Amino acid sequence: MAFQPFPGGAAWPRRLILALAAGLALSACRSKPTPPRDPVWRGVALGLFASVPDYDYADLITEIAARGATDVLLVVPWYQADTRATAMAPKPGFSPDDATVARTLREARSRGLRVGLMPIVRLEDRSGGAWRGQLAPDDFNKWFTNYETRLTALAQQAKAGGATWLVVGSELNSLQARPEWPGLFQRLRPLGLRLAWSANWDAFEAFPHWGHVDLLGVTGYFPLGADPAAAWAEALPRMRALRLKHGKPLLLTEVGWPARATARERPWDDGGPAEADPTLQARLWQAFCDAAAPAHTLDGFFAWNWFGVGGPRDSGYSLRGKPGAATLSQCFARPWQAP
Repeated sequence: MAFQPFPGGAAWPRRLILALAAGLALSACRSKPTPPRDPVWRGVALGLFASVPDYDYADLITEIAARGATDVLLVVPWYQADTRATAMAPKPGFSPDDATVARTLREARSRGLRVGLMPIVRLEDRSGGAWRGQLAPDDFNKWFTNYETRLTALAQQAKAGGATWLVVGSELNSLQARPEWPGLFQRLRPLGLRLAWSANWDAFEAFPHWGHVDLLGVTGYFPLGADPAAAWAEALPRMRALRLKHGKPLLLTEVGWPARATARERPWDDGGPAEADPTLQARLWQAFCDAAAPAHTLDGFFAWNWFGVGGPRDSGYSLRGKPGAATLSQCFARPWQAP
C-alpha cells in the first residue's frame, strides 16, 4: 500500500514525532522526580564545654543566628581515662547535663536554626599527644557496648528535642574500620535521624562504611602552609571525588583555625600558650571561603567553634569579638551552590 501523506505535507509527521517524543520525555521526568537538594548548610559548631554543667548557652545561640548561620552543631564531650580505657562518660565540670542539652536544643530551634548533635571522646591522660584518633581499648567489645549505650541515649534526646541529624563517630581513626559500625547505624535507623560520620582530614578516604551513612562528614584541618589557595585546590577535589562516588551530601563537620601564628601549619592545635593572632585567623577564613564557595564541592560546613571567651587576646578557635566573625558572616552570605 502506498504511503499517504498527512495534511500539510511531509513536515507534519516530523512535528508529530517530535511532540510525541517530548511528551514521553516529560512523562518519564514526572514518573521519576529528582529529589530536592538540601540548601547549603551554613553552620557553626557550638561546643557544650562550659565548666558549669547547667550553663545557659542562649546568648551564644543568639550570636550564631545573628551571623547568618542556618545550622548549629551541638558538640557533647565524653571522657575516658586514656587510649586503653573501655568506657567513657560525661565528666562533671566538663560535660553538659541532660537538661542543658535539651534546653540548648530548644533555644537553637526557637531561633530558626536546624540542629545536629555530635559526641566527641576526650582523654583525661593526653601524655605524648594522645587523642581520640589513637584509641586502642583493652577490650573493644566493652568499649563499643558502652559507646553504643551512651550514643543511643543521646540520639533519643536529639530526636525528642527536634534535631534532624546525628554524628555517630568523630575522628575515630584507629577504630573506623571496625566491622561493628554498620550494625550500630542500622540499630539507630528507627529513630528517623539522618546519620553522619565525621572522618578526620587525613583519614576520610580510608573510612570503609560510607555506604551506611546519610551524610559524609570530614574535618577540615588540612595543613595550609604558605599558600592556602593551593592547599585547598588540592583538598577540595579529593572531597568532591568522595561525594561523587557515594552520591550523598558532604559536610565539613569542623573547619576553623585557632587565632595563633601556627594556624597555617597546625590548624588542629590550639594547645599551650601562644600569642594571639586574630588577623591571621580572619585571613585563613577568607582563603577558605574564596576557594570553597565557587568550587561546588561542599553541601555545607560548620565553623569550629563558637564557644570561647573571644576577643583580641583569645588565641583559641572562637570567632567571638574577632575580625573573623565578620569574615564568617560574609562567607555565609556568598552564593554557595551544592554539587
